[in-house]
Amino acid sequence: MLLLNPAVLTRVNRLTTWCFDKTGTLTRGRPQIVSVENCPDDLVESYLDRAAALEHHSEHVLSQAFRCRSNVPQVDGLQETAGYGISGDIEGERYYLGRPDWVFSHVPGALASQDAVQATLLRNADVTAMSLASEKAYLATILITDQPRVSAIAAIRELVSRGYRCVLLSGDRSGVVRRIAQQLNIEQWLAEQSPEQKMAQLRRFQEAGECVAMVGDGINDAPVLAQADVSIAMMEGSDISHSQADIVLLGGNLSQLYKLPGIARRMDSITRQNLMWALIYNAIALPCAAFGLLTPWLAALGMSASSLLVTLNATRIQHAAD
Repeated sequence: MLLLNPAVLTRVNRLTTWCFDKTGTLTRGRPQIVSVENCPDDLVESYLDRAAALEHHSEHVLSQAFRCRSNVPQVDGLQETAGYGISGDIEGERYYLGRPDWVFSHVPGALASQDAVQATLLRNADVTAMSLASEKAYLATILITDQPRVSAIAAIRELVSRGYRCVLLSGDRSGVVRRIAQQLNIEQWLAEQSPEQKMAQLRRFQEAGECVAMVGDGINDAPVLAQADVSIAMMEGSDISHSQADIVLLGGNLSQLYKLPGIARRMDSITRQNLMWALIYNAIALPCAAFGLLTPWLAALGMSASSLLVTLNATRIQHAAD
């Protein structure tokens, strides 16, 4: 764990609730395309290339599913709407890729395909769905899956056993979020949450007296991380999420999270020890120096020894484990 804001450790011992994003946080962040629906078979590759072009410069974890595609067209005028989707101009035509409801709201011509798309979503309720449409018509439904991190199961189990409440907040569909929550034994989860709705949920927890940690990944989580009392970003996440985080989790090992309270308690204890030692040392050394009972060289030696003792004692924090 990379500590960007040391002061946050004073709040860790007051934590009562841990909130988690799903994609790239509780899941591995290695999404794979399962299938492409609602389009002719001979156009699948062409549509995937257009989707890859739109996602080429995106920092969202789902964009990794399209990285293997090399024959992507040029795209201009990219515009990303956090939590919803991305749009851009390809060969003089505007394309939209993202949440189906967001795509339908921007492409009136896509409404003719809405019933067929909804049927596809119902049949594939436990995978992530992205819709692709041009400014004229609906083109395809791209189904993507991502598996939970192995370390997430142990992390959630340990946090719950220690009395913390764990909550899954995701912008994905209910079926997908429910599946991940069940696999990780998370009882409380909310799906189809925009970044604004996630922030509102965190505020509700805080207004109820909860001290909240938020663990997230990606550009969509930056405002939510800023709202949390303790914010933790995944190392694989975007630079903007790192800038809002108090702690960056290196290596993606979520089982490190439950060590934080132990580290915070150890830090508090050692800090008190150092302050007490400094108080005692100065209470004895300063009067002795003032009355000439300490020579300058002896006072300098004592001060150096005191500083060395405090520094060595502080290094014990890194060995803290809970």
